[in-house]
Amino acid sequence: MTPLKLPPHVVAKRRSDGTYNVLFRVRKNRPDGWPSSKPLPIDAPRRGNLNDPSEVARIFKDADVLSRRLSSERDGSVCTHPSGSLPHTADLWKQSWEGDIRARTQEFYRKSLRPLIDWSESAGHPHLSKLELPAILKFLARYKDRPAQQAALRRTLSALLSFARTQGIITVHVLGAPVRVKKSRTQRKRAVDLWLSPIVNAYADAADAAGWHGLGNMLHLMWETSADATDVCTWRRGQHFIDGAQPKISYVRGKTGEAATVPISKALAARLRNAGLYLVVGADGRPYEAENVQADNRRGTDFRRLRKIVTDANGPYRVLDHLRHSAVTDALTKGAKVEHMPSLTAHRGEQMVEQVYAQMTEDQATAVQRARGIVE
Repeated sequence: MTPLKLPPHVVAKRRSDGTYNVLFRVRKNRPDGWPSSKPLPIDAPRRGNLNDPSEVARIFKDADVLSRRLSSERDGSVCTHPSGSLPHTADLWKQSWEGDIRARTQEFYRKSLRPLIDWSESAGHPHLSKLELPAILKFLARYKDRPAQQAALRRTLSALLSFARTQGIITVHVLGAPVRVKKSRTQRKRAVDLWLSPIVNAYADAADAAGWHGLGNMLHLMWETSADATDVCTWRRGQHFIDGAQPKISYVRGKTGEAATVPISKALAARLRNAGLYLVVGADGRPYEAENVQADNRRGTDFRRLRKIVTDANGPYRVLDHLRHSAVTDALTKGAKVEHMPSLTAHRGEQMVEQVYAQMTEDQATAVQRARGIVE
């Protein structure tokens, strides 16, 4: 029993030391972007002492703010925020995304905007021109034990401030606008150690021997489809893996927004039939974070553990991100036509668009896979 009656949606779980983990929980009818639970108070510190009047007051105040926002979003009404505040500027920014920012990047920004808006709300939604660097750094310091999320929040806030400056909302970018150097289209990647089919099999066999079948699925899927790891880790049975006389993977590449339907081998299909909902899971049996796989550090950690097993047995050292490049090289060296490759890779580039995008078909992807000996 908690020592006081809590507001709606607020639950308190007692810890072993007598303090409480207080959460604002929304089990049903969550608006788009709402998490299932949010710690209270919104602003740290959170000691969980429900006998402390000041902390209880903060919990009740923040719970009231969240309840009003929840009701407003459920009703479909628009929350009004002060002009020039972080949420007001974020709404303007999101309206500019269409056709300019990739779908995966939009999801990345949306996820990071939620804690930023909560932070702004706890401060009364000040105008962005009032934001000072020490306050921003203090906020980011809360995530020092979660470096990936800390970097994501800083990147999102920096991009938002850059937009605000272009709109005349602010005149000074306190974080310093990031300088992006655009690579030449003719600039090649540095040399890589290519994966070959026997090497893929060796790594996948080691994963299976360790009981990490999901990692084995990831390697085979990347090799056969030439897809990014960040895409592969979100694929599901039924939605992306289409079983049948000719099993295939159908997906939209997150980086470019281009669709691809790629036939796969019957041997790989047999593996995938034994998978759960997600075709790829980590060494701990849990799927990687679907909304932002790239920021889920478990994938890199799991692969490094697998690579150590292989190299300790005198196997070759390989880099996971080079698998996609290796698969394309494998197809080309086995006679696949260059003009058919975008149907396999879902790649977007000016030259490829001009030459082949209007003619991209599943038959072309089949021709590529047949050249590689994956399908008959």
